[in-house]
Amino acid sequence: MFTTLFVFTILLLDTFVASTLWVAYQNNAPKRKRLLQIHLVLSVFFIVLLFVYRYAIDRSEISLTVRQAMALCFMWLYFTKLWIGILFWIAFAISKSRLRKPKPKPITNAKTPEKTISRAQFLERITLATGGVSLGLGLLGTQYNLYDYQIHHIVVKLPCLPKALRGLKIAQISDIHAGSLTNRLAVKGGFEMLMREKPDLICFTGDLVNYDTTEIQGFGPLFTSLKAPLGVFSCLGNHDYGDYKGWSSLQAKRKNLDMLIEAQRKFGWQLLIDKHTYIEAQGEKIALIGVGNWSNIGKFPRYGKLATAQAGIDEQVSTHILLSHDPTHWDAQVRTQTPKTSLMLAGHTHGMQMGIEWGNFRFSPAQLVFDQWAGLYQKGEQYLYVNRGFGYSDAFPLRLGILPEITVFTLT
Repeated sequence: MFTTLFVFTILLLDTFVASTLWVAYQNNAPKRKRLLQIHLVLSVFFIVLLFVYRYAIDRSEISLTVRQAMALCFMWLYFTKLWIGILFWIAFAISKSRLRKPKPKPITNAKTPEKTISRAQFLERITLATGGVSLGLGLLGTQYNLYDYQIHHIVVKLPCLPKALRGLKIAQISDIHAGSLTNRLAVKGGFEMLMREKPDLICFTGDLVNYDTTEIQGFGPLFTSLKAPLGVFSCLGNHDYGDYKGWSSLQAKRKNLDMLIEAQRKFGWQLLIDKHTYIEAQGEKIALIGVGNWSNIGKFPRYGKLATAQAGIDEQVSTHILLSHDPTHWDAQVRTQTPKTSLMLAGHTHGMQMGIEWGNFRFSPAQLVFDQWAGLYQKGEQYLYVNRGFGYSDAFPLRLGILPEITVFTLT
């Protein structure tokens, strides 16, 4: 289903690009034919590449390096082609509107020949400039930004927080996607940045892997290095269940999840799947709750059972902190059904790994899908924080404007 949707989207967008080329070169039939032929070959190439990539995921017969090279090839070439098509259409629309305007009358009778270029030449120059910009952004996003970890310090005021736990420092990371991380030295540096913050508690909010548990091989020492006085806690994300890979049987898929759960236990992490625990100091405590993935968007799974996780919590505990991977869970269930949930920590969106954050101005394609996509949100006395992700998607190995994040909360 996922591959079919991508193929349909490619065909739809490529039809738009083809129609733009058809109109732009209507006065140059030979060149139009040649460009449309190249466009068709590229379209077939991208679709074949997509199916080979899907095969590589299911069969694990192509290395991570080759798979990511395929993804980069797709992004650089396809999105550059699409962006050029959009600019072609804009430029053509502008030039067409200018042709409709009446030409001004000449001031003198002198006939000075005007130096002009054709519409096609103008569009071709835009193509070259756009291709260069796209390539430059691609190199920045893939060669530097992927491991440019940013620490966000957030102060959250919780009215019911016990006095003994005021000043509690919680570090959050999310969406590690171990199978995507090729630079383990950089990952080690990111974890060392986190540990230098000396958090009292570390929370990981899901998506340890992309497709299956084999991706964490060799990462054991790194994940085990995450330690905090009050413990390391985690929940599951949508990718952790193995839903994005073809399995020989349901038993094989279940075994993969069991391996992931056991691996986190060996790391020293306490995985909270629809259950709760307590964080205590001087006889006072708050409830820390974790649920399986639960999304209010249909294409993502609903495994989490919030009521089960909440059941049996001490009534005297007035402050609840929830680990739930998908931020859509907050509005759909958490705020209305669990009023004692003071703070929910989520991830999932990655901020779409692309956007602009400049002062108070923020934009990302993620906000077209998610009401809460990055940073701190408040409604009444309840808070949601959406982490931008520590790792990155295997299918989209690029970050532009939205950099990988380590969050450090201080509760007051």
